[in-house]
Amino acid sequence: FRDLFPPDAEEYLELRESLFDIMMHFLAEMDLYQGMNRREYHIRFVRCDIAEGIFGPKVKEGFGQLNREDQDAIAEGLLRLYETGEAVHLLKETMRRVFHRSIIYTNCEEKDELLIYIGQEETPLSRIKVDLILDLFLPARFTTELYWTSHFGILEEDPTMKIDAIALY
Repeated sequence: FRDLFPPDAEEYLELRESLFDIMMHFLAEMDLYQGMNRREYHIRFVRCDIAEGIFGPKVKEGFGQLNREDQDAIAEGLLRLYETGEAVHLLKETMRRVFHRSIIYTNCEEKDELLIYIGQEETPLSRIKVDLILDLFLPARFTTELYWTSHFGILEEDPTMKIDAIALY
């Protein structure tokens, strides 16, 4: 409104205030319809950073192959990682959002290790998704073991103790 109403203009003050009020209400309503809040605005910046290669060319290339829903899940997880620093928790949560049947077990007794059950067939795209999530969220001290379709057996957990469907750990 700088060009329409210079700050030193004194004439038509009432008209100026009314138009400003109408425009602010209109813009607020448009923002409401668009559905973008402050958090989504920050997530959009994280997505742009990844797309511009700030996290490296491998992450940029992998991120570009994902659909919008998976990109949003990863970008939101990164934003929360900036805010909280809880890398392992956010790794689990992001993996669960991208791979709905995934389960991650933490083994910190002997060594810092994550056992990751994906719950689906390994495809080139699913491999890219897993590698991308691990590159962005996995703390350096952790090692991982991936299980795609066969879960390793856990005593007293019947769904994991199926004959010919148990992976060895």
